Amino acid sequence: MGALNAVGMSMYPKGQEKEMANNLTSFWNSLNSSDVYKAWGPLGIFSGLDKAGLYDNQAFENVIDKFFDKGLYRKIALTITNLDDGLPEVYSEKNDREVIKKVLMAS
Repeated sequence: MGALNAVGMSMYPKGQEKEMANNLTSFWNSLNSSDVYKAWGPLGIFSGLDKAGLYDNQAFENVIDKFFDKGLYRKIALTITNLDDGLPEVYSEKNDREVIKKVLMAS
C-alpha cells in the first residue's frame, strides 16, 4: 500500500500538500475490503486455486482507476519483485500510466 501512497502524493504539485493529505486520508478512510478483493465463488479461497490468485481483485483495479486520475507531478520510485526471477524492478513517474497501474496492482 506504500506504492499507492507514493503515487497519491505524486499526483499533487508542490504547494498542494494540504489537499494531498486530505484526499489521501479520505481515500483510506473510505476503502473497504470489498473494494480490494472478493471471493471467487462459494468455496472462498479454494475457488481461487485454479485462478491467478486466491481472491478476485478486479474491484481493486477499479479503485485504482478512480484513484489514479491525475498526472504525476513529483518524482517517485516504485520497486516490485519480479516473481519469475526474484529480481527487483524499479518504475518511476516517467513510466506510462498503464504501467504504473499494473505496478500498483502488483504491490
